Amino acid sequence: MAFPQTVPPKIIAIANQKGGVAKTTVAVNLAARLAAMGRRTLLVDTDAQSNATMTVDQRPQDLAGRGQTLYHVLTGATAVEDAILPPMPDLDIPLDLLASSLDIEDLSLTLVVRPDWSRLLERHLRKVAHAYDHIVIDCPPNLGVMTANALTAADTVLIPTEAEPYAVYGINLLFRRIAGFQEEINARLSIHGIVPTKYNAQHSQDRQSLQDIYDLYGDHTRIFEPIAKATVFTQAAYARRPLIVLDPKAPGMSVINAIADSLTAPVTA
Repeated sequence: MAFPQTVPPKIIAIANQKGGVAKTTVAVNLAARLAAMGRRTLLVDTDAQSNATMTVDQRPQDLAGRGQTLYHVLTGATAVEDAILPPMPDLDIPLDLLASSLDIEDLSLTLVVRPDWSRLLERHLRKVAHAYDHIVIDCPPNLGVMTANALTAADTVLIPTEAEPYAVYGINLLFRRIAGFQEEINARLSIHGIVPTKYNAQHSQDRQSLQDIYDLYGDHTRIFEPIAKATVFTQAAYARRPLIVLDPKAPGMSVINAIADSLTAPVTA
């Protein structure tokens, strides 16, 4: 089930409980594109693997040592304003970062004893939301504590998924979780759309899975054009740069651009 957006979304969660669906790739490149469009943008890394943090050339271990990660914010050790990192000078885009580190994994065991555990991220982001046009949250590949915090804080959810059978049918589980949050915790939460990833049009299985996405979800959910499987995203990750910095005309960027445009367009009734 999808939920209509009534105002332009400020906080966008990039979520899927399945790993390997290019979730971080979409999150980083979408945030970078929004920033390049002149939108004041904050990228929030909530995954202990810290791939989004590393892709914008930050080192989680160094940041953890300085107390400048989301873990330190959520545990009250550092004010969120002091943990947010300004853009790296050589990125040439004004993208701020709230970084992650391996420490965030410990919160899965300690936060749930608090009655307000699912609202911690929301409360901290609310303190800085006025400074940004968009906040993009890269969620971990599960439906655990940090994803729950992201869904509580978010206005909308973007769902990357491989054009692959298990990934396609697993979207239903995420839809049910989103429906639960919309009904019980976060009434403003909507589904912005599904973006198929790692698509190879030459493979019949990919074509069939893409058709399954349209058949299963297309009547009530926006489906973006698929992002083709390409090595440029991996090359950008190794270079510790968003793809828009290395090659703004690279394959796949047209889809990222379309998603960014959809997030900045006025919402019609």
